[in-house]
Amino acid sequence: MKILLGGIALVLVVEAMVLGVGGRSIVLVVTGVAVAFALLSLRWWFIGSSDEPVSATDSQAAESLERWRARTEIMVAWADGNRGAWDRHLRPILAREFSMSTGHRPAKNPAAHDAAGRMLFGSELWEWVDPSAASHARRDEPAPGRAALDEILERLESI
Repeated sequence: MKILLGGIALVLVVEAMVLGVGGRSIVLVVTGVAVAFALLSLRWWFIGSSDEPVSATDSQAAESLERWRARTEIMVAWADGNRGAWDRHLRPILAREFSMSTGHRPAKNPAAHDAAGRMLFGSELWEWVDPSAASHARRDEPAPGRAALDEILERLESI
């Protein structure tokens, strides 16, 4: 508000000076320069007074990306860990994605669900997606690793 009032006062003072000197012919030019100066000052003040260098949406996008990155690192750690971690964490996610993508529900028709899984993944990878293949007794065996997780995700994307 102070800048706006200062700009108006500046324009009035400049006009009074020009009229007092007797230069009626240059009143418009001088007044235009004074108005332009006041508007540029106002613009500079608005831009310079911004305390927040990053907008809220940029901040939210950065936070979302960081959460996605952290989840991905955790999933890769489970893939490189043991079968117990794979069965407990990754298998339910992969099986749910497979069921949602194909529309085959294991409870409706287990044979069709199994056949669709073997057709998409092959017998070797299906063993790591099939929800009925989880084994508590074999939880200390190594998980298939990052390469198998990548291949499973690529095949799920292809649906």
